[in-house]
Amino acid sequence: MDYSRFWDEKRESITEKHGINREVAADAEVHLVRFFADPDVSRVLSDRPGLNEMVEYLEAHREVGFIVVNKLDRLTAGVSQRSQIVALCQRLRVTILTEDIGAIDPCYDDKMHEADQGAVAVKGEVLKVRRRVRRNLRQKVIGGTVAMRPAFGTRMKPLTFPDGTELPSGARYVDRSGRIVRSGVLEVHPTELPSLVKMFEWADQGATSESIARRLTAEGVKTKSGKDAWSPNSVRGILSTPLYKGKMRGVQATKRYGDGRTYLEVRPKGDPG
Repeated sequence: MDYSRFWDEKRESITEKHGINREVAADAEVHLVRFFADPDVSRVLSDRPGLNEMVEYLEAHREVGFIVVNKLDRLTAGVSQRSQIVALCQRLRVTILTEDIGAIDPCYDDKMHEADQGAVAVKGEVLKVRRRVRRNLRQKVIGGTVAMRPAFGTRMKPLTFPDGTELPSGARYVDRSGRIVRSGVLEVHPTELPSLVKMFEWADQGATSESIARRLTAEGVKTKSGKDAWSPNSVRGILSTPLYKGKMRGVQATKRYGDGRTYLEVRPKGDPG
C-alpha cells in the first residue's frame, strides 16, 4: 500500500511521490494494491483524510502487510504522535517500508529508535536553517539590499517616465545614464485600503479570522501576492501587526546621494518614519 503526504503541490506532485514509492516497493519485491495521498495538508493526524482512509482500508484488509512511504515523517506527525501509527502497525502486523531507512518493523524497537533519532536530527537542522535565514534576512533588510513587499493597504509610489507613462508599484527602470531608478516613497494603496478598513470593522463586530478570509475571497479581493483566496493566518497576521496599530516606526531612513546611491540614516527622536 502506498501513502504520500506533502505540503506544497508545486514542489512535489502526487505523481512524483507515487513514482518513488513504486520504486521502493519494486526493490523490496512488494506489490502495491492501493494508493493514498494527502496533498497540501499539515502533519496533524486528525486533518489528514487520506491517512484516515488508509487506516480504514487496513482494518478491512488484514492481508495487507506493508505501508510504503518516502520517509517515516511523511506518515507520522512527528515523534510525539508516532505512537498511534506504531500501535496500529503492531496490532495489524504491518511493516513500514521507507526510501531512507528501508523496512521498519514496528515491533522491532531498535529500528523505531533509529527512525526517531533521524526525525529529531532533521527537526534540529530545520530549526537551525530557519534561524539562520531569519538573521540573514533581517540584516539584509537593515542594510538595504533586500526590498520587502509593502504591507497590505500600502504601496511604493509608482514611478513616472519623462513622457508621463506611469509604472506600477514596486517597478523600477534604468535611465539614460545607466542609473537604476526606483521609488522610495511609501503611500496608501487606493484599492487595498478600503478592504483593509473592512477587515478591522468586521473584526470589531466579532467576526473570526476564518469568516473574514471567506468574505474577502467571496468579494474578489486579491491578496498582496495576487492570490484569489485568503487564508485565516494571513488575516490574523494583518489584524495583529503593530504597523496598523500605530506602534511600529522606522528606526532608519533611506537617503540618496547626488549620484543616486542610497545610504541609511538614523531617524531623529520623535520622527515616526
